Amino acid sequence: MHINRISFFMKSVMILLLSFTIVFPVTSQKANYDSLYLSITRKLPQTEPEESLKNVDFLYSISKNDQEKIRSLILKAGFLNYYGLNEEAYPIFLAAEKIAQKNEDYISLTRIYGYISSIHRESELFTSALKYLEKASLASGKIEDKDVGFRFKANLEQEKANVFFEKAKHLESIKHARKSLDYLSRLSANKLFDKNYHSVISNGIIFRNYLALNEIDSSFYYLEQAQKSYDKSNGADPTMQGSIFNGYGQANRVIKNYDKAEHFFLQAKEIADETNFFSLKQEVYESLSAFYKELGANEKFMTINEEYLYMINQDKESREQVAEKLLSSLYAQQLIADKNVKSKSKTILYLTLLSFFLAAVLSWYIYNKKQNKKKFEAYINSMNNPLQQERKEITLEPESKKSYISKEKEKSIIDALKELEEKQFYLDQNISLTNLSSQVGVNQRYLTYVIKKKLDADFASYVNKLRIDYIVNCIKTDPQYLNYKISYLASECGFSSHSRFSINFKKVTGTTPSAFINFVKEEMADNNNKSA
Repeated sequence: MHINRISFFMKSVMILLLSFTIVFPVTSQKANYDSLYLSITRKLPQTEPEESLKNVDFLYSISKNDQEKIRSLILKAGFLNYYGLNEEAYPIFLAAEKIAQKNEDYISLTRIYGYISSIHRESELFTSALKYLEKASLASGKIEDKDVGFRFKANLEQEKANVFFEKAKHLESIKHARKSLDYLSRLSANKLFDKNYHSVISNGIIFRNYLALNEIDSSFYYLEQAQKSYDKSNGADPTMQGSIFNGYGQANRVIKNYDKAEHFFLQAKEIADETNFFSLKQEVYESLSAFYKELGANEKFMTINEEYLYMINQDKESREQVAEKLLSSLYAQQLIADKNVKSKSKTILYLTLLSFFLAAVLSWYIYNKKQNKKKFEAYINSMNNPLQQERKEITLEPESKKSYISKEKEKSIIDALKELEEKQFYLDQNISLTNLSSQVGVNQRYLTYVIKKKLDADFASYVNKLRIDYIVNCIKTDPQYLNYKISYLASECGFSSHSRFSINFKKVTGTTPSAFINFVKEEMADNNNKSA
């Protein structure tokens, strides 16, 4: 029996942690910020992601106190997390954490740790996820308003249940889901917080665990409890009803009551199609596809499975496109921010506090520059030294050493390599060991052996050094190359990416491309001054 690793019930938990910001606004904040915050938050799902990012950043720009900054940062990080940009979201959460700790804002700390835990859980770093959930629990225990604290504790217990479900520790997961129900039962009546709705989630998690344990009676019981809780709730979220119907379909499928199972699956599908809520559609279509496959209804299986796969691919492509656009926007923002930072004058207090640090950085910079200068000079000297520049002249070794192939064969391979080097074969971005061995006229084993034996390098290192030597010579002999972008230099010498070029450039020369160009410029300036 296939059980979804993450059900709709479980995906709802962290969304609810975010919703607390809306339900419980900080009363000390100005009305204009609060109203704008609510407006931006509600419009996020309907707004183009790039525009949403601008709105969230604008919200931060008008923040007049730490509480507003925290809310803006959490909103931005949560927004990036939603689109899978966890590496970009993580440092923003940490920035919000720092401000929240300073202000002893335990509500925000609880939400931040909950989010970070969710990121770790999705990456299957369960130990880290539980560590941050524990930090969130400690923070929630310091919230003065007990009702608010219980609400957070209920959601945190649900998230702990999710982690243990992922680890297939179902009894432990059930224990935490029941703790969540206990916290919900302690809450006083509140129109702004629908505890019955939250009870649906806890009962749904317990149902999932019992279904995974194949304890069908218990799974049906907690599914019925979820339905009862939903019936008592305000019923504003039909997607939750869809997930309950899907659960009934799964449970009936296990006991082979296929007519009932199909009935509930189709009810769930109807809600999923009407709401067009992706998480629910994914869950329902996957369940229905597996059901028809088990039933042997091949035509229905093919139809629903094709729709399911198309939906998954479309969502993946859409998210990748959005993520790419958001990354571009973030990069552009960072460039603007860097320029703004440089243009701002530093205050006397800032200079005083950082004076020792700057002195240390300056000392390190001077030392590092000297070391890079030495590496630069050593590399240039090696290029200017005929004995070294001839690539150690690819000489043959004495006969006394054992050879993998004959001396004559080695010489023919070496001669062929020299001829190809003169033709600059290495500038071809698509050059490969297979391609080069074909040009030399030997098999890959012989070519690899000779390169390793004579040059003490593998194929990639051999080609990369030729490329770097070539572009270095261009930089030294043609001043125009000093003004080209690094990406152009990379392409010019056969590299397909900026990063790979930079890594290999430093590996060969001992310095980065930018530092090397600066050294060449300095050397040229010194020579011009001497000649003048």
